Amino acid sequence: MLGPLKRILALLAFRVFAVYLVRSWFVPDEYFQSTEVAHHWLFGTGHLTWEWDVGLRSALHPLLCGVALLPAKIFNFLTPSMIFNLPRILHAFIFALGDLSFLNLAERLHINHASARYAFAMYLSNWFIFYCSPRTLANSLETALLLCALRWYPFPGIHPPKVTWPYMLLGALSIMIRPTAAVFWLIFGLSHLYHSTERKSALTTAILVVPSVLAATTLLDTLYYGRLTLSVYNFLSFNVLQGGSAYFGVHPWWWYFRDGFPALLHLQLLPVIHSFFSRQQTVTRLPLYAAMLYLAVHTCLPHKEHRFLLPALPLVLLYTGAFSHCRWIRVQRLVTTVIIAVNTALIFYFALWHQVGPFAAARFVSKDAAVISGQARVITLMPCFSLPEYAYFHDRLQTFRSLDCTPPVIAHNQTSVEGWKDEADAFYEDPRTWVNINRDMVGSMTHAVMYENIYQLLEPLLWELGFNQCSRHFHAHFLTSSRQDNFIVVACNNKLL
Repeated sequence: MLGPLKRILALLAFRVFAVYLVRSWFVPDEYFQSTEVAHHWLFGTGHLTWEWDVGLRSALHPLLCGVALLPAKIFNFLTPSMIFNLPRILHAFIFALGDLSFLNLAERLHINHASARYAFAMYLSNWFIFYCSPRTLANSLETALLLCALRWYPFPGIHPPKVTWPYMLLGALSIMIRPTAAVFWLIFGLSHLYHSTERKSALTTAILVVPSVLAATTLLDTLYYGRLTLSVYNFLSFNVLQGGSAYFGVHPWWWYFRDGFPALLHLQLLPVIHSFFSRQQTVTRLPLYAAMLYLAVHTCLPHKEHRFLLPALPLVLLYTGAFSHCRWIRVQRLVTTVIIAVNTALIFYFALWHQVGPFAAARFVSKDAAVISGQARVITLMPCFSLPEYAYFHDRLQTFRSLDCTPPVIAHNQTSVEGWKDEADAFYEDPRTWVNINRDMVGSMTHAVMYENIYQLLEPLLWELGFNQCSRHFHAHFLTSSRQDNFIVVACNNKLL
């Protein structure tokens, strides 16, 4: 096995490789809740979504992205490529620390090294973890912090670490970044108190550490928003108490069992199921129970996404180690080979082909914008936040206009989403009418970006305004929304270029 320094360097190289391999679009939150906000702080330009008007998000995560960009700004050594990649590299470094913590956790919890190494191999080869590791998603940061925190967690049946406050500190930080992380720390915290021989000391440490983190992040948020702001409460109030998460889509309770875990684990479900029913190969199954509780809570929430499962994946994959001791050794080797091969194929497909259209179109517009000295005015006639904005283009934009998707409970204090239409809904209901109503605004843009089916529908109107197709980019083989198409078109305004 590699030494500690070589381990972290190898893992860091692995995650930085992911930074430059993964060039596909995933979800808008990757940019609009992190790097776009950081760009607004540092450079005064950036699209602040409605969440940042009402204090729904903590400034902690964008601050981290800003820290990654600050040295380059101070030394005036900035390019759009650097602004895009520096926060991703920092997140990759933090995820590499999480990888190292996972290996440490596997070695502590498994009875033998072979099981620990097998679990680590399943973790590193999982396509979805690789796919998310370089992304500036709160879910990715939450996952890395969870794994790092467990390095200091006193699991029952294992010699406890010398100090436990680091796990409480990192756990509290993960809650500030993603409040749903509290589900994990509820079960870990209660278990710690139950099994501790020094409960008074553990409780005292928690009382000192957790409120301190809450106070520090509240101060940070208050300074950012200019008013007393408790973002954790605002997040839970909107998504749970007001039912605002339903605005982003409603899924049946069993969605995670049919479409969630099977998509993220696929053949890895075989060693997971085998290990679950096999003879105990680990000292404790507490992380597995925490993952199960996390899953149970999320099944009760109306809105569901694959990325919400990311923090639970490592805790589940931790228990694949028993498959290394399968009685049918040839079957085990064949299954393991197929698992790694399938995951490798999925990594390259989702990194290089699936949903690559937004960045391909953005690269074209960025190069075009450089020719006109940053005077590009761009409009996207697409689902909300389908294209990166100022944190990608940096100083190559004069204006960026996208369709508005502010929820009704925020926009007009409505308590129900029934019958509500945002700007994107109005556009897709009748694209021609929308463009006619807004023809002066659309005609003032240098570039218009849209899916090909919308371009074909609007082509006569766009021609009248001076636009014609100047590039066409592949997006995806299979679509995740009825509002998407297989290709994205960039239309250039000949009257202005």
